Amino acid sequence: MLEKHGRQHGPKSKNLKVPDNITNSISKKLEEGIASIIDLSPAKAKPAMNKLVDEVQSWDLTHFLLGLMVYLNDPARKIELYKKFHSPPAPPMTKSEQVVLYIVRGMRTKIPNIVELILTFIEFSLFPLNRTPDFDIIESLSHIYALICRYFGLKTRLRHFMLDAMYCLQFKVVPLIKQCLDAWMHILPLAHMGSAKSPLVTCLVYLLHFYKCEDKFNRVKEIRCILSQKYFYKFSDWNEPRILEMFKT
Repeated sequence: MLEKHGRQHGPKSKNLKVPDNITNSISKKLEEGIASIIDLSPAKAKPAMNKLVDEVQSWDLTHFLLGLMVYLNDPARKIELYKKFHSPPAPPMTKSEQVVLYIVRGMRTKIPNIVELILTFIEFSLFPLNRTPDFDIIESLSHIYALICRYFGLKTRLRHFMLDAMYCLQFKVVPLIKQCLDAWMHILPLAHMGSAKSPLVTCLVYLLHFYKCEDKFNRVKEIRCILSQKYFYKFSDWNEPRILEMFKT
């Protein structure tokens, strides 16, 4: 999955040699533009967002993507997660995330693969070689990643993302999983639903429940509680031979 959606088709290193002052400038423009919009009334916000989309599309694409990553990696994004608003049927999100989604949607008219590019850049930020990001960055990046996947109907992509995270992040995967489920609860079906028996979902649920890593705080039990209490999965008769037999039938 990493090879399919992440590292193999990720940003090429030759395109990433952009001076910090350029990416920081892009990040600052996004920060200021988004901050000015979220304080506006709905009637004024939409024209302002359209104007920001037009401005963003005039930038060099690589500069925008790298600047966006600087913006999304800012610790302020984690603080904003405490102020999420919920307007069903939309998922809980921050006001700045709402503007980011609008920008992405607007950019698709001229750059059809912009969603793929942004998701790939986020994957590279979350799954770097030989280190793992801080918890705050993991939470904020995974939440916007899940929101983008939900907004554009990329359910399988998000499930693959969660599997990759279990491989790459070890115990730090717990907040990522929780943010993904917060943004798109139905990324996992309830236990009684027919789709819960699909191979991908079965693997994902099995691995989440039996996930093992070095974590003195035993954070993984939070995921087990969510699976049993919120999704009603029962694991008393789950074991590796049964899972393998299920895939044979």
